[in-house]
Amino acid sequence: MFQATTFDPARDHTASALIGFPCLQHVSFVPTAAGLVANAFYATQQLFDRAYGNYLGLAQLAAFMAHEMKIPLARLNVTVGVAKLERISKSDPALKPLIAARVPALSRLLRPNRSRAMPGLILAAQPA
Repeated sequence: MFQATTFDPARDHTASALIGFPCLQHVSFVPTAAGLVANAFYATQQLFDRAYGNYLGLAQLAAFMAHEMKIPLARLNVTVGVAKLERISKSDPALKPLIAARVPALSRLLRPNRSRAMPGLILAAQPA
């Protein structure tokens, strides 16, 4: 296994709450029988503003590493400690239709065969 940390004490110790770049803390590359498995850990991730670009960059890095190791890229795993919706709060009125749609949609998925229902899945609200 190959590991890299993205913390540089000389540049990263700052009093600023946000320092303008992603909170990627750790990347590892694990050669397996299926190919290279890349793992990344973000302490926080800004989902709307940065996630897609960050994940695309990680995928390109993983593909590059697999190419250089002369093995296929098997998988990229990304773990996020705290996912942030930066400009959208949980009480934003724009989310109300999405919140209202989730319960009926999940209910339809689970209704046809109750034996296939996911244990531990609890619907937060019942449809009106």
